[in-house]
Amino acid sequence: MSSKNHRKPRKRADFPRVWDLSRPSVWSTLRYARGPLENLPLPDIDEEAGNALDCSGQPDPGMISYAALTRAIANVLRTPARPQMYRLYELLLQPGFMYEKEIAAFEISDHPGIAPGPLTALAKFLVFNAPDRYPVKWALSWLSLCRDPEIEEIAGFLGQHEIFAKAAGSLLKEHANDPDMALWILAQKHQGQGRVAIVRKIRWPDNPEIKAWLLREGFRNTVGNELLALQAARMGDLLSELRNPEPDQALIDGATEIFRAFVEPALNDGWYEYADGQEAFARWLDHVRTAPNDNQRRLIRCMVRLFVRNPQFYRELPWSEPAIAEALKRCRDILT
Repeated sequence: MSSKNHRKPRKRADFPRVWDLSRPSVWSTLRYARGPLENLPLPDIDEEAGNALDCSGQPDPGMISYAALTRAIANVLRTPARPQMYRLYELLLQPGFMYEKEIAAFEISDHPGIAPGPLTALAKFLVFNAPDRYPVKWALSWLSLCRDPEIEEIAGFLGQHEIFAKAAGSLLKEHANDPDMALWILAQKHQGQGRVAIVRKIRWPDNPEIKAWLLREGFRNTVGNELLALQAARMGDLLSELRNPEPDQALIDGATEIFRAFVEPALNDGWYEYADGQEAFARWLDHVRTAPNDNQRRLIRCMVRLFVRNPQFYRELPWSEPAIAEALKRCRDILT
């Protein structure tokens, strides 16, 4: 969804605004931005300067409990006045308070004073009006407890920014009409950690476009291809693609980078967990004997060099000994 043509939201329930009203909301900052939203500076970028609330003695994050947060939400919903909203917003501003928001969601959903309808109204109020990232992230987590026709639109828009990508991906996975399609569309707007977070939310896709994208482009990210390589190989059905006698060059390039991510020291076990690895690698070797240009030849030689020069790696592969020996021979042939 483009930030340029995003429609104006409908009239919504109001709560007290306890922040400096001269500060733009996160939503409006993204809505009126030009160009990609992935790494756009947010209005709370100067967090260390006390940019949010002019309040003395903010609570120590270590002293905050999820029970206190739940009570603060219930108090706002029961009495939506400025003191109650001020206390809630204070709690929501604590960075260290974010890490287990899913646990907090269970407490919130079980509280007798917090009904889904009013909670939805409060969450959407913060989504559209709050000038700080943490309250918006909290609001997105609350929407996971709700049912509202705007959730998919909200997640698809805010999720274009890396800060909200993971939370938005969770919402799309549970609330989108076609979750895999919605996640795929959003993942293409990211290159870094946001892509990693969103692609990891994709279930086993049936859509051939999504599968093809995973193998040719979707695993690539600026954090490290190893983070998505195994998922792409499995969910994109790399082996079936490599069984094609004439695969396209984009597929070969993608397979080369996926296999390279498997060999390099990484955050996953790559080939050790890739059940199709033995045959897939053999098929790949069939296709790369004659690379069409110098750049592709360099990529291929780099990959096979990593394979050949890492005996600790290939000796532990769950392949047959003849298969390993044949792979090594063919790799050495490429290098000579």
